[in-house]
Amino acid sequence: CFFCFGGVDVLGQDIAEGNMDIYLTKPKHSLISQLTSRSILSAMGDLLFGAFWGLIAVNFNPLKFIAVLALGVVSGIILVCVMTSMQLLSFWLGDLTQVTRRYTHSLVITLTLYPENMFPKIIKIAMYTLIPAGYIAHMPIKVVTGNLPLLGVLLLVMILFMAIMLMLYNKGLKKYESGNSVTRR
Repeated sequence: CFFCFGGVDVLGQDIAEGNMDIYLTKPKHSLISQLTSRSILSAMGDLLFGAFWGLIAVNFNPLKFIAVLALGVVSGIILVCVMTSMQLLSFWLGDLTQVTRRYTHSLVITLTLYPENMFPKIIKIAMYTLIPAGYIAHMPIKVVTGNLPLLGVLLLVMILFMAIMLMLYNKGLKKYESGNSVTRR
C-alpha cells in the first residue's frame, strides 16, 4: 500500500506546515492527490515478497491466490485509512508524523507478525478496536482458510475506516491554514 500511497508517511507534516495548497488546487480529490504524491520504493519489495509467499501458502491454487491478492488490497486500504486518520489529527494537534510512524510500526505491524491465538483476550480485543491489526492480518487469513462470512465483516470495516478518514479530512480542511505555498509540480 505504501508503494501507491507513500504520501501518507508525510501527510501530518504537510498539514502542519501548510503544504496542502498544491493538492487543493488539483482537479482530483485533494486527499488522494496528497496520498499518491509519493511512492516508497522499498514497498514494492514487500509487495512482491507477500505475493510470492501468498502463492506458496495456497499451494499454487490460482483462485485462492486471487483471493489472497484481493484480501491484501483490502488490508492495505485499511492500513492506509488508519494511518491517514492518525495523520489527519495534525489539523488539530500539529505534526503527528513521528507518532504515526511509531504507532504503525510498533503496534500495528508488530501485532500482525504473530498468530492471533498467542495473545491474551485483552490484546485480542485491542487488535480489533484500538489497533486494527486483527483486520489487517488475522481476519483475512481466516477468510482465506474458509471462514467466508468474515469477508462481509472485513469489507464493512474497510468502508467504516474509509468513512472515518474522509470525515476527519473534511472537518480538518475547515480548520486548515494555508502556507501560501502554491507551486507547480
